[in-house]
Amino acid sequence: MSYPTRPDGSLPIPVSIVDIALSQGGIAIPVYGYTTPPSNLVVGMPALRVKVLTSADLIQNGGGYRVEGRPYALPVYTAPSGLEVAGGEAIAIYPVNDWPASEQTNWWEAGGASGCVAAYQPIGAANVAASYVNLANSGTYNITGVESWSTTDGWIFGGGNYLDSHVVPTLDGTWSMAIRLVAGDLAGFPTPIGQRENTSSFPDFAITLTNSSTTFRNGHVTGYTHGSALANGVLILAGNKAYYNGSEIGTLTVGTATGTRSIYIGAQNEMGTPLYFFSGTIQAAAIYNNTLSGAQAAALSTAMAALG
Repeated sequence: MSYPTRPDGSLPIPVSIVDIALSQGGIAIPVYGYTTPPSNLVVGMPALRVKVLTSADLIQNGGGYRVEGRPYALPVYTAPSGLEVAGGEAIAIYPVNDWPASEQTNWWEAGGASGCVAAYQPIGAANVAASYVNLANSGTYNITGVESWSTTDGWIFGGGNYLDSHVVPTLDGTWSMAIRLVAGDLAGFPTPIGQRENTSSFPDFAITLTNSSTTFRNGHVTGYTHGSALANGVLILAGNKAYYNGSEIGTLTVGTATGTRSIYIGAQNEMGTPLYFFSGTIQAAAIYNNTLSGAQAAALSTAMAALG
């Protein structure tokens, strides 16, 4: 078989070739790094673009494998026979510097963003268990809870279920969070992501929708209320700024409080009780312990919108 070229047109040079093969009809076909799947591989497979891997980076999920902790925390293959690895190691065909820097970055680090405490990507995940994994910091703040899921839509909320990120924010007006969603019923102040410490001063860290508005709060009851329901796209709260699909839309009044409640997804953590349930789908979410810049918010929005 022939192998596709690098972006500059040159042929791929193996870093190390160990048997990493896709089983089709009993024939093990060597898999090389490529941007467009060769025609003799299963139609619809995502492109394989990875750095050097070891067997520890490949986690079996529901008959397929996905890359964990390397530049693409996305499904590599989901074929009937899965991805077969022999010899205990995987390979990367292209040296890292063959790819543009933008393609070597995790989506939650787009634009040079740092300080990501947790990042979740239900859309494109291998299965629901994989969608709960914190991609930014493996082994911490994995999701718990119950909701429906599909690889094409992400988490599916019906207005009575929610997820717990276990992330407790520092309510000082500097944290950021981003979420990509498609909302359904907007009655009853649905909150796709957030928490509330008390009902005296309402120092929420949350994004809340209504039929006619969207409110962003970061440690202060006032926050910022946008005059329309932002029901489809990427919403980002970054310090005292609100963004929608990469564009700044408003400035928040922010405040300070003691954070003790974790951030829920699909509802608001109302002092330990889930309220204001969200109805719709959520494709990705990220939480940061610092303030994203405008350029970072724009890059993050683009990266999140491209997930799928």
